[in-house]
Amino acid sequence: NGDVVNTVKGTHNKGFNRVAWNLTHANRSGVPLKAPKPNPEEDFFGSPYLTTPGTYTVTLYKNTDGILTELSPAKSFEVKPLKKGALPAKPSAEIDSFRDSFQKFQQDLKATITSISKAKKQLKAMQRAYKEAKRPSNELYAKITKAKSELLAIATIMKGNSAKNEVGEKNVPSPQDGAFVGFVALNNTYGPTGNHLKAFSRAQNQLKKLK
Repeated sequence: NGDVVNTVKGTHNKGFNRVAWNLTHANRSGVPLKAPKPNPEEDFFGSPYLTTPGTYTVTLYKNTDGILTELSPAKSFEVKPLKKGALPAKPSAEIDSFRDSFQKFQQDLKATITSISKAKKQLKAMQRAYKEAKRPSNELYAKITKAKSELLAIATIMKGNSAKNEVGEKNVPSPQDGAFVGFVALNNTYGPTGNHLKAFSRAQNQLKKLK
């Protein structure tokens, strides 16, 4: 459909160079302004989004000082299943649709978490500013304290209770749990089950209400 599925980085050393696509879609879970530190665990697992059978094209480019130059025209190839699973897989269109919805949810989730984090910093700055106020009042201090407590409540709903998380105690389902649902549903060749769809819908609704 003209969309980029994934980008594979290759080498350009003298002689013969080879690189393979691992048949996954790009993660597309949202990109923070500050580049995250390398996570060996994430690098090991890679993207959970296995591609569906179908016709794809590949094009080779070189990147020189930020300028992309096409080295070869697009070539088509087929992705086929190696064997049939124990259960018949969901239709490719259904899996593709779920992946698109889930990636949008991931981006929305990351944007919301970023907003909460930014608001926490702003509240801390307000508390510091209050100490230098020319006309401090109980009313102003109460407003800042109330905003902080409401924000902490929102953060708890978003991620669950941090104290419970540390000791592995069961938490109320949160929007952030939806990220795990998509990972499990898309890291296989079967596709999302009915339980996956219900859990994902719950996470989507929670995030919408929270925002």
